[in-house]
Amino acid sequence: MAQFRKALEVTDGDYLLVGVMNDQDCVKYKRKPVMSETERYEAVANCAFVNEVVRDAPEKITEELLIKHRIDVVAAGEEYEDINALVAAGKYDYYSVPRSKKMLKFTSRTPGISTSDIIKRIHSRHDLHPVAAASAERAGAKKEN
Repeated sequence: MAQFRKALEVTDGDYLLVGVMNDQDCVKYKRKPVMSETERYEAVANCAFVNEVVRDAPEKITEELLIKHRIDVVAAGEEYEDINALVAAGKYDYYSVPRSKKMLKFTSRTPGISTSDIIKRIHSRHDLHPVAAASAERAGAKKEN
């Protein structure tokens, strides 16, 4: 939720519109989401900093999206700031349209707070939990039989 606050800060805005991708597009982009799209829509909509959620947001910000929602400024994570590094790494520039219009601002990430980090924490804690370990052991014994 800190990213939403930071987005408002870097854009000097008073109205925050947040795009949330659907499950199908998330799978194509990266992985199956931990939360369903409905859960993600609700979680974002209930954040104090968010005024409106764009459901089924596209992976790439388009001219049509900017016009339709009357978007003046786009905030993105700082990992998208260096276009040369993105190109060198073979990554796609999802923000090429707002970048070309000089309407792209960048926010710093909160260390340790990303979907990948949270998934890693869940896995490491699951492996250490005695009930989970016993359950995994029983599941392994069933496969052997």
